[in-house]
Amino acid sequence: MKPEEKKPSLEALRATRTELISLLGGLAGEQWNFRPAAEQWSVAEIAEHIVLVEKRVMGALTPSEGGTSPKRDSTVTRVVPDRRTKVIAPAPVSPTGRFATPAEWCEAFEQVRAQTIDWLQNTPDPRAFALNHFVFGLLDGYQWTLFASAHLERHLHQLLEVMQNSNFVSSCD
Repeated sequence: MKPEEKKPSLEALRATRTELISLLGGLAGEQWNFRPAAEQWSVAEIAEHIVLVEKRVMGALTPSEGGTSPKRDSTVTRVVPDRRTKVIAPAPVSPTGRFATPAEWCEAFEQVRAQTIDWLQNTPDPRAFALNHFVFGLLDGYQWTLFASAHLERHLHQLLEVMQNSNFVSSCD
């Protein structure tokens, strides 16, 4: 895969990283732990889930004999961010309170996102790797890097919904 072919995913990985850090960077404890309703995730839980998914995926990609189609790239980038379809996170990527503070989470997120970017930049053919997704089926390595950004975008929308809740404590309160 040529470097210019990797550019869309690299740009999306960097852009979504910047958006998330900007959104969560100045949160205090009460904001970090805010849960809009008993059955909904808190800001901290959403942030933890983002790290868990990306870390799990990037640690599980294996060489593949093929079987995916580059045509699925657009499906990943179009469908994953759309929150109209609710998806229940599998247990291994469900939050358990690993990060007590935004600073702890930020360190873990920065590390996993840097590893994802590094993997994409330094892997000659990301499409030669694959991993099964419980909804989409087999995705190649490049599609998983697109997924990482699209998944983060999905949860950026969710975080904004939580933070726009009338009970969310703003930093000016």
